[in-house]
Amino acid sequence: MNWKEVSVAPRDQCDNYNNCGVNGICNIAITPPCECLQGFTPISQRQWSIDNWTDGCVRKTSLECGSDVFVPIAGLKFLT
Repeated sequence: MNWKEVSVAPRDQCDNYNNCGVNGICNIAITPPCECLQGFTPISQRQWSIDNWTDGCVRKTSLECGSDVFVPIAGLKFLT
């Protein structure tokens, strides 16, 4: 007998692709699970207030080449 996969369900809210939008981080340990990367703010505070994070986040200040650095973030899971 061969098994066929008929459906797949996410294990947690962070398994959903693009749940927190661009420049957003999904963290199941916090409520709500979405937050913006350091130096970013929600594109639409109104949407975030109703738990719709898909618009993501935008930089608080403009990018300044030469003075900005990459900030390491540990414990991330990448969805493929």
